[in-house]
Amino acid sequence: MANFTLLLNGRVMEHIMHGLNLTKTGGGGHYWGYETMGVVQKQYRFKIAQGDYLRVALS
Repeated sequence: MANFTLLLNGRVMEHIMHGLNLTKTGGGGHYWGYETMGVVQKQYRFKIAQGDYLRVALS
């Protein structure tokens, strides 16, 4: 799990929670790598004017 804060001109616009699920399989001499992966993503839309600054910070 990774959490991010999206700031526009220093003002908090969104808190983003990013989840990643992994399933580890194998054993007994078999492959022990990560085989199943799932990611949840979301799209955001903001009006940004010239001179504005956008920052994404890991929280």
